[in-house]
Amino acid sequence: MQSWLTLRETLPKLDRTDPIAVQDRRSERRAERWAIRKGLRQVAQGRTASCGLPGGRPDGSVVLRVTDATGTAAQATTGATGRVAGFSGLWSCGSVWMCPECSVRIAAQRSEEVGKVLAHHVGTGGVPLLVTLTMRHHREHSLAECLAALTKGWGSVTGGRAAQQDYASGLRGWVRALEVTRSADNGWHVHVHALVVVEQTMSDDAVDAMTGSWFVRWSSGLVRAGMPAPTLDHGLDVQRVDVGSAGLSETSGAWARYVCKGLASEAVMGSTKAARGTSRSIYELMRDATVGRRMENPDTG
Repeated sequence: MQSWLTLRETLPKLDRTDPIAVQDRRSERRAERWAIRKGLRQVAQGRTASCGLPGGRPDGSVVLRVTDATGTAAQATTGATGRVAGFSGLWSCGSVWMCPECSVRIAAQRSEEVGKVLAHHVGTGGVPLLVTLTMRHHREHSLAECLAALTKGWGSVTGGRAAQQDYASGLRGWVRALEVTRSADNGWHVHVHALVVVEQTMSDDAVDAMTGSWFVRWSSGLVRAGMPAPTLDHGLDVQRVDVGSAGLSETSGAWARYVCKGLASEAVMGSTKAARGTSRSIYELMRDATVGRRMENPDTG
């Protein structure tokens, strides 16, 4: 069987000082999301199949609304300023995994929420960490198997007496982001990004001990679910933000936006996300299956 790869389109670098270029890029991304959503109606079921179609109003009418973008979802999603136009009276499915349009709006809302919570904790002495936990897998593992193993592994991290001890040691809380990609060689890749806040007084050694315990529990849960045990080198990554550095608000906002890409599926559904190498995000898989792209045989070119 021949193997074919979708060619990635390399967009030119965007000059964000040019409002016309910025608007053109927004329009291109929106048009692509709408095209994907239209294509998904041929295979989707339930609310997702009706997303974007008339029917949100009792009389079936659709209204064009023009509003001020300041403080709206449009500004949070696209950075739009001034007046923006939009349709009212269309169905909205609200799916962060199966709808490229709804995922963008939900991502923007959750980003704002997590950003506010993170700013509060940083302002009161909290230190944010980004903990990434990954699993070993191969091409024969189904997506359902990977997701079930992730649930078991993450439950082992956050449940039981050990988890309670984490809070006693200085853990304030966490918010989890799920990321899913697929490659032709290795199949489905499912992993967790967790935005974690700990007390500023928690030493590096204490953080290492806590996250090391997380990895042990994570690995144990995966093994119980039938997956191979991950290695420490590839199964755990911990990054710590320097809260004493200048530009803290910008740093906190960047972290919030990053983790929210996973929380609201922007990491796998957003209009700008692309997986690494030959892997494909959920968004890219749907785009390739509905909109279509040029294909290339890697052996013959």
